[in-house]
Amino acid sequence: MEELIYSTIPNERLGVMKSILDHCLHDACLRRILTDPLLLNEEPTEYSYRKNIAKAASTYTRKFFGVSIKTYIHQAQFQTLNEEFPVAFKHRGTRPLGDQNGQYVEQDAREFLERLREDRAKKLKDGTIKPLAA
Repeated sequence: MEELIYSTIPNERLGVMKSILDHCLHDACLRRILTDPLLLNEEPTEYSYRKNIAKAASTYTRKFFGVSIKTYIHQAQFQTLNEEFPVAFKHRGTRPLGDQNGQYVEQDAREFLERLREDRAKKLKDGTIKPLAA
């Protein structure tokens, strides 16, 4: 099933995942695969950035419904799923463009890059950072 997701062109993968989730409501075997704790806790391998099908489904349901795959299946079976969950585009470990306090500052990309270059030049001059090796 992982191949089904990753062999599909990227702009159609969400539709394929939605189809899989719709089908899991009628297929107990698929539900067991998607909620398997071993698959959900599996660490990715060094040579592959791909998530297994259970992790991909869990990521999808967290992003679009705000719940884990287990909760999604339970709520979908009992028709209590909130399908109007606001989709959030937050990335863990990153901050939006902003000032030093992490406050979001509306600015144009050129201005941001200019300030970034100035800060880097200042740190290179102070010796806070070293130049990149060529």
